[in-house]
Amino acid sequence: HKLEVTQVGGDGINVNSGADFGGIRLTDNSHSYAIRNASNMFFIYDVTNTTQRVTLDGTGNLFVAKSSSSVSTDGVELLSTGFVRATVDGDTVLQLNRRTSDGTLINFRKDGSSVGSIASEGGDALVIQGGSTSGSGFLFHPTAGNINPARNGAKIDNTIDLGRSTHRFKDLYLSG
Repeated sequence: HKLEVTQVGGDGINVNSGADFGGIRLTDNSHSYAIRNASNMFFIYDVTNTTQRVTLDGTGNLFVAKSSSSVSTDGVELLSTGFVRATVDGDTVLQLNRRTSDGTLINFRKDGSSVGSIASEGGDALVIQGGSTSGSGFLFHPTAGNINPARNGAKIDNTIDLGRSTHRFKDLYLSG
């Protein structure tokens, strides 16, 4: 196979191997990576450990530590449809860290409107709330050891019902 390096219309450098599979290998004293293009896919391949690290397929799907969409293979998928999947074996799947102040960690939306959130409050409490400003939720307070009704990230009193006359809980077990 031949290697052809040309300038393409001032856009950069074109490297053409003249085959169905082209690539560039980057090597230092101890490790080697390859950037490859084959079968309508772009790869970053760890040559030293014989592992495909990143795949970008022809439809715009990005896979990290995997080469295709699969719930049973560890790695991350960012699909062109907006779908995101992370699969991990026996470890934390997602870690979110808000710095400096309390507030929303995750905002759930449907058609652009907020339908719920998960937030922090008081530096150590977790708030889960449905809906917008009139929604209901719970504030889980670890140091006080209690669960409080909440709205807009704040504890409220005598405002939220648990269930309703047509949607009741069957049993409630309480101690002392």
